[in-house]
Amino acid sequence: MGDDERGKHGTGSATQSRSYTRTDEERKTSDLTNGLSDELLYVGGSYPVHDAPLKVTGELIFGSDLSMPGMLHAKLILSPIPHGIVKQIDAARALKLPGVVGIFSHENAPMEGFSRARIHPGQDLCFYDETLFSKHVRFVGDRVAAVLATSKETAQAAASLVEVEYEELPPLLTVSAALAPEAPLIHETGNLLHKHEVENGERPDFDEAVVISSTTTTPRIHHSALEPHVCVAQAHCDGTLTVWTTSQGVYAARTVIAELLHIDYHRVRVVKVPTGGSFGGKTEYVIEPVCASRSRNGPSCQATSEPGGVHTSHHGASGDDNYYTHRLYHRG
Repeated sequence: MGDDERGKHGTGSATQSRSYTRTDEERKTSDLTNGLSDELLYVGGSYPVHDAPLKVTGELIFGSDLSMPGMLHAKLILSPIPHGIVKQIDAARALKLPGVVGIFSHENAPMEGFSRARIHPGQDLCFYDETLFSKHVRFVGDRVAAVLATSKETAQAAASLVEVEYEELPPLLTVSAALAPEAPLIHETGNLLHKHEVENGERPDFDEAVVISSTTTTPRIHHSALEPHVCVAQAHCDGTLTVWTTSQGVYAARTVIAELLHIDYHRVRVVKVPTGGSFGGKTEYVIEPVCASRSRNGPSCQATSEPGGVHTSHHGASGDDNYYTHRLYHRG
């Protein structure tokens, strides 16, 4: 897809900022109040947000506005239990439904681990304990499978026909429960991933000191952005990959995706699109690895994930020059 065509989908011109120059009066007022000289053209001035006109007129292209021709739609199948093992996935009835393109799970997708929170390669305390789809589910909503179909309605109908058998395990809801000797393993390596102690000042003589211990708990919080996570991925016939995402960390996302798919960094291009709210909630790569992986395995797709589901879109190509595109929306 050429640059002109990409621009039509909101990846170029729609995000361009509009220039703004201070008037003489504004510059004079700013200098009087801040003691600044005319040589400072921007510092001390007041300027509108660069994309404010596009937002208030509805012209700004967000991730959910991106579209590709001939999209497939996908729906995620998520774990209904907090802890357990996926024993069997019966997708026979779903695969017979007209319009279903494929069903992906741990049985036919890469199971290499990655860290959704890693900012740079080699970062400490980043555990590669997440896979595209889980055989060992560890929370309600853990990804189990994804159904790809030619329409959103078909994907939803097919997902309801997929039967998943779980071996339920006791949920571990506290640190003490997870560290108990009889606790079931959350990971094969054990339930203690890392132990870290922080000391400040000199250690007192404990024979004479009063030791005070406390436990702090907080309620569940959420960033509550209006826009869900959004990602579009397109694999090109030359082996490169383009990903459009609302993530706050495009360079970090590139390294995670490239390593997971065994691609050189320079062959993965991640484009930041306007974000409809984040507040730190889009620093992690919740759907980008899944989206990028599916774009390289099958027809061109675009995927979107909603509460409990994901849609993917597809367009075909002639000969061996297939282009794979995925777009995902995810609301936590």
